[in-house]
Amino acid sequence: MNIEAIEYYNLSIEESEAKDNNSKIALSYSNLGEIFRNRGEYEKALEYFLKSVDIEKSIYGDNDPSVATSYKSIGNVYQTQGEYEKAMLYLLMSVGIRKAIYGRAIIPRRGESLE
Repeated sequence: MNIEAIEYYNLSIEESEAKDNNSKIALSYSNLGEIFRNRGEYEKALEYFLKSVDIEKSIYGDNDPSVATSYKSIGNVYQTQGEYEKAMLYLLMSVGIRKAIYGRAIIPRRGESLE
């Protein structure tokens, strides 16, 4: 299952690069990061999450929900590895973005008021 998914996302990246579809490339990198995180291949997961966040920041800027989500994913990998200072750095960056966007650190659920 994972091998097929990895092949699919790599193909998606190739096709998206040919079309200059950077948002799809970022999403594919993020999905690859999740696959490798779930497989316990943390360095590879970080590689893909960092590629994703770099692209997201170039497209959307520093204060975007997708950037916050990528920072959270990176922080979670570092936490799993026991690198708590690095984890805290990325998790706090994620929280800061969410607070700037939503006025609080969590994402509102569908139909939920921000008040």
